[in-house]
Amino acid sequence: MSQSEWRTPGGWRNHTWRNGIKGSSRLMRYGVAGLCSLLVHLLVLVALVESGLAAPVPASVAGFAASVAVSFILQHRWVFRSSAPLAASFGRFLVVVVIGLLLNVLIMSAGVNGLGLYYPLVQMVAFAAVPVSNYLFNRAWTFRAKESSAPGWPAADMLLLCAMSALVVLLGFYSILHLDLARDLNMAAAMVADHSWLLKGPELAGSMHLGPAWYWLLALLQFLGLEVAGSAAAVACLASLQFWLVWRAGCEWHGPNTGLLAAVLLAVPSWSLYQFVLMTHPVLLGTCLAATLLAGIRFAKTGRGSQLVLTALFFSLAVHAHPASLVLAAMPLGLAVLGWSRSGLSLYTLVLAAVAGLLPFAPVMIDALQSAELFSGLGDYLGQEQSRGSLSAVLPLAWALSGGGLKYWLVQILEWPQWLAWVLAVSYTLALVLGLVGSAVRVRQGDRISLVMLITVASGLPGLAMIRAFYPYYMVSGAGFCLVVLAAGGLGSWLERRHAKRMFSAVAAAVVLMVLTVPAAAVTVGYQRLAEWPFATMPVFNVIARPALHQPHPFLSVRGAADSASWLCSHDHAVVHGAYAVSLIHSYGIEGRLHCELNRLRVGGQHRGQEHWLGLALPMLEKLKLPADERVGGFGLVRVERVLTPAPALRPGDHQEYPPLPANFGTPVVRRHNVNAGAHEWLVLTDMTFGVARPAEVVVHCGEKTISPVASDRMVRVYDGARCNSHLVFRIESALAEYITLTAVKKVGVASGLEQPP
Repeated sequence: MSQSEWRTPGGWRNHTWRNGIKGSSRLMRYGVAGLCSLLVHLLVLVALVESGLAAPVPASVAGFAASVAVSFILQHRWVFRSSAPLAASFGRFLVVVVIGLLLNVLIMSAGVNGLGLYYPLVQMVAFAAVPVSNYLFNRAWTFRAKESSAPGWPAADMLLLCAMSALVVLLGFYSILHLDLARDLNMAAAMVADHSWLLKGPELAGSMHLGPAWYWLLALLQFLGLEVAGSAAAVACLASLQFWLVWRAGCEWHGPNTGLLAAVLLAVPSWSLYQFVLMTHPVLLGTCLAATLLAGIRFAKTGRGSQLVLTALFFSLAVHAHPASLVLAAMPLGLAVLGWSRSGLSLYTLVLAAVAGLLPFAPVMIDALQSAELFSGLGDYLGQEQSRGSLSAVLPLAWALSGGGLKYWLVQILEWPQWLAWVLAVSYTLALVLGLVGSAVRVRQGDRISLVMLITVASGLPGLAMIRAFYPYYMVSGAGFCLVVLAAGGLGSWLERRHAKRMFSAVAAAVVLMVLTVPAAAVTVGYQRLAEWPFATMPVFNVIARPALHQPHPFLSVRGAADSASWLCSHDHAVVHGAYAVSLIHSYGIEGRLHCELNRLRVGGQHRGQEHWLGLALPMLEKLKLPADERVGGFGLVRVERVLTPAPALRPGDHQEYPPLPANFGTPVVRRHNVNAGAHEWLVLTDMTFGVARPAEVVVHCGEKTISPVASDRMVRVYDGARCNSHLVFRIESALAEYITLTAVKKVGVASGLEQPP
């Protein structure tokens, strides 16, 4: 409004009136755009629920996502008629969408799962609440014209970051429902059921406990009704934020090239990718470290006390995710010193930062003080042989964090030729070395943030080598994160100095994703859908060890857990055998317990008059030419003809201790079973002791002849009854021989390629 208009009579009233008309028109356009978005959302929601493809809560999430594209275009071009760059608005819009999504899920979960209301009615409440918050955010922030010189949100970068996030969320959705994740879900379920809050979290190395934040997070997700698959997908979404946070940190450090390179290098298949396959609390380590880096860089550049508080909080959460992050303490401390030297620190800021750093561990410290166990756990850990590391492991760790992890994925998982894997692994390592050299040059030129990161890597690797004798995949991810970020800083700053076009970095990043990460994600999902993961304990749990022999391993994926829950709850009197039974034992049957409070299911045993089922991986059933009567995830279920051993009957979930079976690695016991082999039967031996005893040694004799299995995986061995005209003698040697069971199923046909009896 001009000064002359202010001076004229009624000028202020006319200005206010015109603004009111403009605001009303914008509100009307927003309402029309919201109606279009609502129709898209409602159409997807009803279609998914009524067709039986999804429950109300995940169907609502899918509808919300489907309406995003329509909503953004309409609001940017028509509702707010924004002059802000499309790419910058899109980045802000995504943040607002996430806020609205969380509000939508909270309302739907509270209404449908908490209050038991009819889902369309609850969705209408969400439709009223979410647009209000979205409108306020979008008007004040999303579509506001750009006013600063801060790095923008390039469209190519946004697409690549979305692709990386989608890939790891997909991996999380198909991750393994393994023993540790099942334990954590079980503890969270008990918290929700008992309305209690645990003061300590998962046990570490059998001697110490982490803080309870991980349990609390899972309990919140279960309270919202997300069950197993939804909880895993939600955690994977949180873990995928590491790409966005490290991208932003790189942009504010050197520029957009550095940010994009850091994000893409984090997505290269390596040991850290296993966190999305064998998901547990360290999966959030990357996000916590990325947030620490971003807040620390901002504090180093601005000296704002709030950024120091965030740095302390996020690094404490990183240590909470896994204590091995302590070896990276030079990063937050160094960035804090840089910020302090810039503008000083007040006592108030220091106190707030200290409180923020201690906050995640306050509950477990209270519990330890009450039980007088504050230092006993640390003493127990230091007394273990596994805690005695060696500096000789530094070079093997450096190789594992660079080309070693990539080579393992290419050879063992993707089954690429050795020579090609070596070429790519060595090339990747050389690229990281080049980036480290570039960062060293930046240090000489006075880049103090690069100096902090260089000190972090130089001290972190020896520190990691000294705190343990072996290094699981999740333990090295923190050091790998810092190594990748430092290398990206050197490479990115080199590109920035030469004014490299953004398209060059975007194309290179897209090529890396398409050639390496997309095939890795696709193959992993394929393994999980067939319950036949090529799993070997070494070196997944010891990244500097030589690869052990791989055997197909039938795991149930968290996506398959939804199918498993439905089957279990409709067959609550069934008796289950085979690889599927092993999965139920070592997952506490958590999927059934969350879905319908299952408590009658039995695993093993000779219950007469009951319905007995044998669950095998689908590839094994295909090899045996056995059609599955029913399918559960990657398992096929067939009816059992006979139960041949007096195995103890177990009820998944009855044993709340960890692990659910008593571990025994002591002297093995020998048991023999004489079996009357039927010529038209497959004899299935199941080792239910996975992870709590050494694998059983089994020898099968027909008279003087040794019989070999016709099909096998890590848990099951199948023998052909037609290969012996007399009794088969099974000699089983195991410390927990009572948990080695035998069942018989009727053949349907002769499997191709199997040797026939003379």
